[in-house]
Amino acid sequence: MIRTGNSLSMATPIMSTNDDTTFSRLMAIHVPHSQQLTHRKSDYKIEVETDRRVAREQVTVRLADPNDPFFLYMIAIDEQLFIKIKSTENLLIDFAMFPKTLINLFETCFDEQNKDNPRFMLTINQMNKDFVILDIIEKNVFKNLVHLSLRISAANQEFIKTSFTNSYRNLKHENQRLESSLQSIELKLNDLNLSKTRDLELIDREYKSQMTELELKYKKEIEIQRDQINELTEKDIHNRELMDELRNELAANMEAMRRDQQRDAEKDMQMIDDMNQKVRSLEQQVSQLRDALDTERHDTQRYKQMMDEKQELFDEMNANNNSLTLDLSKANEIIRKLQTELQTTHQKLQLLNKVTSKQEEVVDHHQTAVQKIESELKQCSQQLKIKDKEHQTLRKDFEALKSKCIETENQLNANENIVTYLNKQLSELQSKHGIKTIDLAKGNQTNPKIIAQRNTIFSSKTSKSDKLFRH
Repeated sequence: MIRTGNSLSMATPIMSTNDDTTFSRLMAIHVPHSQQLTHRKSDYKIEVETDRRVAREQVTVRLADPNDPFFLYMIAIDEQLFIKIKSTENLLIDFAMFPKTLINLFETCFDEQNKDNPRFMLTINQMNKDFVILDIIEKNVFKNLVHLSLRISAANQEFIKTSFTNSYRNLKHENQRLESSLQSIELKLNDLNLSKTRDLELIDREYKSQMTELELKYKKEIEIQRDQINELTEKDIHNRELMDELRNELAANMEAMRRDQQRDAEKDMQMIDDMNQKVRSLEQQVSQLRDALDTERHDTQRYKQMMDEKQELFDEMNANNNSLTLDLSKANEIIRKLQTELQTTHQKLQLLNKVTSKQEEVVDHHQTAVQKIESELKQCSQQLKIKDKEHQTLRKDFEALKSKCIETENQLNANENIVTYLNKQLSELQSKHGIKTIDLAKGNQTNPKIIAQRNTIFSSKTSKSDKLFRH
């Protein structure tokens, strides 16, 4: 029932210490501004608790400011006080449904508070040191409708002291838990840093060992190439000396040939040709040796380039080592952020588990209903098949009975015709011979009655069979 009248004046709050908390939220409440006519939003903590351990069940509503420990208002509603609220607020529910309905209204306000145009909201119409008036309002196009208005009184000093001690105890436990978790996280981070540093040292040692192996390998190859170059230079010098000797021999032979030219011109020409061939072959050998020397020099330059590339690779690996250290520091920062996100995710998971459990209950209920309907459908189909078989058997029986009745009727008609014919013959004979008439009329009269009765029985049976067949 929606109320638009005055708010209800509540009784003095009752302090409870062994309550089972059923609702606890930090909610945005519209509070009237002192100097202006508008409202401003402020965050207040609302708790709804049900206490079934006392003689009479009661519902406790608390309103607290997380930034002001002295701002604490509360009210305990038992069944007698609820009767007054019900009459004043024109409520349609009983006391057993009141806690659940009140929590649903608060949950709806909590879901709507972050929207631009919330439909449900909480408003404090009046506030002083003795009491506050809290309204649950639904906004629509026509006007604002007040679902419930509660006058919540300020808590006494004893309850404030008790809440302080409970808050201090909870904060102390939370601090101890956070310190223990922080120590465990620090141990994990130290272990992670040690493992990372060990991995980096291992990578550094492997890199240094690979570099030393490559340096030794390339030094050996360079020494081998140098030895080959020295051998080639020695061969070149030897070939040059051989060319000089051949040239000297050629000169001496030319002089001898000039001296003996007249005597043995043909032999000299042959010798010159042979020597020219030898010179060509030697020149080819020298050119081949020079090409081999050029290839060896090219290989030497290529090895030098490879050494330069390995040095650049060494510099890149040093830079990667520095980047790994930077990545390790970034990873530590990411771990801290993930820990905070893990806490928020844990809270969200708790809410999702509640919603999932409710949905699973609904799904189980629907599945049982569907299974029940399927079983009933199977039974109906089986019964329909049985009825169909019975109908077919009855129809066959009806057809057989109908054919038998037709045969019986035809036989009765034939017998009746024979009886009438015999009666005529008998009456003629009696009239001719003057014999006394035998009272056969009675027998003839009874036969048509019997026939009529049989016909009525047959017609009733056929009508019943037709009705059954139609059904």
